[in-house]
Amino acid sequence: AGKEFIEGMENLGLGIHALDSQGYKEFIEKQSAAILKSLKKIGLIE
Repeated sequence: AGKEFIEGMENLGLGIHALDSQGYKEFIEKQSAAILKSLKKIGLIE
């Protein structure tokens, strides 16, 4: 899960720079949800 998490964070970082674009905004929302789900799965957050 660690590798996917790091890739997810990198993708999120890249997306944040382009927040003006609606497509990126949707991407970030989906990516954030996926990251939260991953963190819950590996037990880092509740």
